Amino acid sequence: MQKNKYKNNQIKFQNQTLTLKEEIGQGAYSNIYSTSDSKYVAKVINQQFEAGYRSFLKEKEAYQNLRDHPNILKSLGNAEVSIKEGKIAILIIENCPKGSLFNIMAQTPKQQLMEQQIIRIIYEISQGLKYLHSKNIIHRDIKIENILYGEDNSFKICDFGSITSQKYTQIKNHPNLELLQEEIDKNTTPQYRCPEQIDVMLYKESSLDEKVDIFALGVLAYILMFKKPPFESKLAAINGHCYWPESCFFTEKMANLVKNMLKENSSERMSAQDVIFYIEKQLNFEKNDGIIDPMIFQKQKHDELKPGILNNLKKIIFCKFTDTKGWIFASLQYDENGPKQKYIRKLLVKAWQKREKKKTDKFYSILLDFLKENLNNQIIVLKILVLIHNYLKKGPQEAIYISYIRKVGPEHILQEIKSFYEGKESLNGSINNLIVKYCLLMEKKITLHKKYFDFFEGNFSLNPFLQSISMKFRPLNPVLLEDLLVYMQGLINFSKILIINHSLWKIQVSVVISLVDEMYCCISLFTHLYKTFKQSTNFNSFQYNKNLILQSIQELDTQFEFIYLLILKFFKRCQSITDSVFSSMVPKMPLEVVQYIKNIEILNNSIQQFNVFDFLNYSVNVFGLKIPFSFGYAILDACKNNTEIKEDDDTKLDKKRSIPQQDQFNTRREKILESQEGIFFNSK
Repeated sequence: MQKNKYKNNQIKFQNQTLTLKEEIGQGAYSNIYSTSDSKYVAKVINQQFEAGYRSFLKEKEAYQNLRDHPNILKSLGNAEVSIKEGKIAILIIENCPKGSLFNIMAQTPKQQLMEQQIIRIIYEISQGLKYLHSKNIIHRDIKIENILYGEDNSFKICDFGSITSQKYTQIKNHPNLELLQEEIDKNTTPQYRCPEQIDVMLYKESSLDEKVDIFALGVLAYILMFKKPPFESKLAAINGHCYWPESCFFTEKMANLVKNMLKENSSERMSAQDVIFYIEKQLNFEKNDGIIDPMIFQKQKHDELKPGILNNLKKIIFCKFTDTKGWIFASLQYDENGPKQKYIRKLLVKAWQKREKKKTDKFYSILLDFLKENLNNQIIVLKILVLIHNYLKKGPQEAIYISYIRKVGPEHILQEIKSFYEGKESLNGSINNLIVKYCLLMEKKITLHKKYFDFFEGNFSLNPFLQSISMKFRPLNPVLLEDLLVYMQGLINFSKILIINHSLWKIQVSVVISLVDEMYCCISLFTHLYKTFKQSTNFNSFQYNKNLILQSIQELDTQFEFIYLLILKFFKRCQSITDSVFSSMVPKMPLEVVQYIKNIEILNNSIQQFNVFDFLNYSVNVFGLKIPFSFGYAILDACKNNTEIKEDDDTKLDKKRSIPQQDQFNTRREKILESQEGIFFNSK
């Protein structure tokens, strides 16, 4: 989204007019602007984003029922207006320039608050929650980012876009538990979910009420204490397996408070009033205890937080949680190394295992939010592009294309990056150029794979085609081969700006590794398709124009040799790099392949019965080049031998509910081989 898009617009509220000044923040569907009245900021939502507008309506509803409270962010009012940029919804809220609890953690030495400071935070948030709950409002998204520190030195709950007033004495009373689970997942943050939110089916006999906010507050308190979530996984949260360090400087009474907020059984969990009473009576809290050092805010004014501090803090807090958001943060650490492959693998495993649950949609939505916070950071943006490239290559086909229109997909993220960096002046212009060209390359990849969605996966595995039994034999349309050659020429053009001594060399190496893998998979597929195409011309019971076929093959022979030799040259250049680990990863490209393909006989009517699987299968190789194997199958094989991969949290929860798991990746290869018909590609 263009920065300062709504700047200088005037908005009328009650008896005053406010002017939108500078954009100072951004959310998934909103932009935060300073205003002509320094006491307030404006939260601007583009009404074309349905989810953002729904969130606005919930905040509007909440503020209609709330009056001034020191621990609730104040609102001056709201409006829906039409301006030249389109229809927008605006919420005018209290300005808290000292920032969120997250910012305070980042500014505090070693990001470690003292016990009395944490007690004050819990106490004031509990006061706010007590007030909300008295108004029959359940917040549902209590987290450190949603706690602001006001000019009056009070902690304030903000962001009421996820509120609900719905309570259930027993969850099973809800008419549709599947819809309820989906609604909860959309309006809560994974690390802060209580057991009855994590799995409504498992806890259908339990209540669902305001106690969810107390559990989230317990998670928040634990993070403030230990800088990580209390539970390593969803299953750990359900089983109450919270790790407490044997030696820490927090008192036993403090630990007991947090443990009572994190009770698995909601009926045993504290209420907001219970928390307030415990702090006042058991912890002897007094009004002036735990004041935040004002010096950190003086420092904040003169020394803007470096992105690395915030990103590293996010990594520390979230990367230990087995969840998409945590893995994204962990893979994109703010350093000059490439993305962490360990966490990319976890994201890919989940995408394949849970493809029917739209995990790719969730991945792109979270990644876009993370990008918006770091769009000006070349290091993070380059890592995001490498992550997307890996996701497109090795993820399920839903990572590239899906039949319905999704709100956030890879194209949206690439366009956001490209728009920001095209023509952007920078001291490091070569990196800007690399970023833009990488975006363009992946847009071409997406276009190619959408066109041939029924034929191959992101890593050019022929699995979709080999699983199909509905297509009758026809000769391969040369257009596919031509499209692959054009795409490989684009890969070669992109390679020319790589292996240059950029300042971000280690990240650039990860780009090169992804490109090498892309080239190798694509040329391997092309070699086998072209070989099969040439051999299929010998099939004597199908009629075609021999002159056109001959002309096409002559042109393809020339282009194939040209592209193959350029890729071979690039690989040799990569192998010459002094980094022995990197150079050893570059595959060998046999020179004999070119002559072998050129020498294949054509148009001799020698094949009586053409069976595509005699020429196109995973066991056939051309001087070592094989058709790329489906990454999904590789994951299944790994799952059979690796308990950690085999049973992620969702799988374990399904077992706990005794719902049988369906294998989504059963191949129908045997059925195809038994078929009477020869099978090949449909013409495009």
